[in-house]
Amino acid sequence: MKHILLVLIIAALAVASCACSAPEAAAEDGGAGTGGAPPALALYINEEEPIVNLAPGTYEWIVDNGDGTMTGVNADAPHPLDVIDDLTTVDTSNCTAVEIILEEGMEVDAVSWWDAAETDYDDSHAVSGEVVTADKTVYRLPIEAGRVYDIHVDFGEKGDAFYAFAAK
Repeated sequence: MKHILLVLIIAALAVASCACSAPEAAAEDGGAGTGGAPPALALYINEEEPIVNLAPGTYEWIVDNGDGTMTGVNADAPHPLDVIDDLTTVDTSNCTAVEIILEEGMEVDAVSWWDAAETDYDDSHAVSGEVVTADKTVYRLPIEAGRVYDIHVDFGEKGDAFYAFAAK
């Protein structure tokens, strides 16, 4: 009886140690595009150091399990107008446009904006940026203070994501 109890205790400790190490392994991956979530979206001015990195809001992402199977991950985030006080802000006193450096298989599908004082979700406006191509593809997005922007990025077969920020 003592041996069975000892085996059960050892088994419980082994399971507990595995459970404790799983989040650490996930944190190392960071979900940065190769894990369970799309990567952060870096915004630049004149292709210099990123001014902000936006975390994905709502997204659909395909995870390769490494064993020939795939898992679909869906995340839903609040509408940008519902969390306006928590959004990353971009200071427009130094810029009138931000840039997104597009990687292989990545495309800015659409951009919407709302007046920050509005509360009507249906009052969205589309904004067109331009793709500037040099040695890399850059999407230049004009911005104005007092607006909330929502960028839809298509990552091809990997999935898609929405990224929001407020321009101040």
